[in-house]
Amino acid sequence: MPADGLVEHRQTQTYKTIYWGPTNEDGRSITELMEQPSIFRNDPYQKGWSPIPDAIRHWLCSELDEIDGNYAVNPLTTAMSQVSLPFYQNVRLIRLADGTWDRPDLAIYFLVWGRKLFRLNGMSTPIHELNHKRPIKLTEDTVLDYLRFFCHFVHGEKGPFLLAESMTQAFIPDTLEEQERTIVSDNVTPVSFNGMTPDDKYECSGIVMYGQSLFFAKFHVYPNGLIEMTEDEPIAGDLKVKVRMELS
Repeated sequence: MPADGLVEHRQTQTYKTIYWGPTNEDGRSITELMEQPSIFRNDPYQKGWSPIPDAIRHWLCSELDEIDGNYAVNPLTTAMSQVSLPFYQNVRLIRLADGTWDRPDLAIYFLVWGRKLFRLNGMSTPIHELNHKRPIKLTEDTVLDYLRFFCHFVHGEKGPFLLAESMTQAFIPDTLEEQERTIVSDNVTPVSFNGMTPDDKYECSGIVMYGQSLFFAKFHVYPNGLIEMTEDEPIAGDLKVKVRMELS
């Protein structure tokens, strides 16, 4: 997020608050707020986020009110950002976080198409529902971004299926023991598109961190957005730390 929008630092309770964009005289009307920078430190889209226009912010507040009955959405305290996704047309990914929530590492995401909201809650259902209503546009140039997106937001019992491409990327645990860090660092590699299958699926492969395991995987990505893991080859198990991302 560009630093030239920084206009004020303020301490509220135990949260370090950074206000971005213009403020009114009392300093409360904000276009972007980031509470606890750790919320956004592990974020695969951090270079592409942009502020949400005020009118849309207020519409989101009226639509969402209190997420899960616990997380109030307030235009004065809730950080809201948006980013476009290359495999959708007229669909935006939005992110919400708020330092006044009792879970400072929680970020809540929605896909927005027109006035329809699809909550990304770790299940594949909202993604497939959108893909059915607003067909996805997969090409050889966009399929890897879609695979990263899908694995990031679809979780199993042990958490996300993180495509481990670099030791500096989002959500690679930074508390790995030295031996484990060496194993991970020796194996991480950019996810690759390997060509089309005879039945017109996109074949891709990469290194996956899931829970406390590391393994090589092959995927078939269907033109309609379905993803199938066709092979998995264990590299390491029982790592001392696991990939963590709070979506709900």
